[in-house]
Amino acid sequence: MSYLTDATSSERTQHKYKTRKLDQILLNGNSICAIVGDVFLRKFYSVYDLGNDCVGLAKAS
Repeated sequence: MSYLTDATSSERTQHKYKTRKLDQILLNGNSICAIVGDVFLRKFYSVYDLGNDCVGLAKAS
């Protein structure tokens, strides 16, 4: 998995973030929507900009 934080690309291995039965990837037309759980989100501050269809992540201290 890779993502962009502070204009720096980062990558995490599967050992750091594992998918459980409750985690889902939903297909919606031509786009893919991934629902990530607390295992991922507890490491970051997240901001959801619905007007611009954007999610911002910053590493939590």
